[in-house]
Amino acid sequence: MSKFDELDRIAFYNAKNLINIDKRFPGNVFREKLYRYFFFDPYFLSRPEFIEFINKIMLLERSNRCCLVNLDAENHDIKSAILFKCGMGFIEFIDLLKDHKNAGVSWLYTLDRHTCATDKGEWGIYCERQNDIGVIAIHNSIDSGKFAEPLLILRAISVNRPHASHDGTFSFDGLTPEWRKSLMEEYKV
Repeated sequence: MSKFDELDRIAFYNAKNLINIDKRFPGNVFREKLYRYFFFDPYFLSRPEFIEFINKIMLLERSNRCCLVNLDAENHDIKSAILFKCGMGFIEFIDLLKDHKNAGVSWLYTLDRHTCATDKGEWGIYCERQNDIGVIAIHNSIDSGKFAEPLLILRAISVNRPHASHDGTFSFDGLTPEWRKSLMEEYKV
């Protein structure tokens, strides 16, 4: 998208302002503690399931735009973000990841931190590929059951049920004891 409309700006604002950019895992990276948290494998960002998740959650939320921001990029302004509408296909999304670069390296291959949200702001994602962890936060005012199907697509698990892992998903068992304890404290609802 070359020209940004109001919905693009709102999605970008929601993605950017969701996160305290100076914080990292295992601390709580979200600015507000008004969320329920579900953890997932951050490499889903480059798999077909991620676009399936985005399209499904955008339909349920009735949002119009989604924005993915690389928090480690030299610039994290709207021009450097990936903005898309519901219905984007996986190949188109992968092409966008390949075209966006940080220090000359495609977003597809970097171990950077990313955040993602929509113009409605009912949920948001934060990922640290370097630490093999991603989290989706759903605003407490929203019934998380509304997003049960997209959470299954993402294979996301709650910190309150750390042993309820699915095949090929994030596992709390793979963390150091210090990280596991910290995540449990920081993200417990």
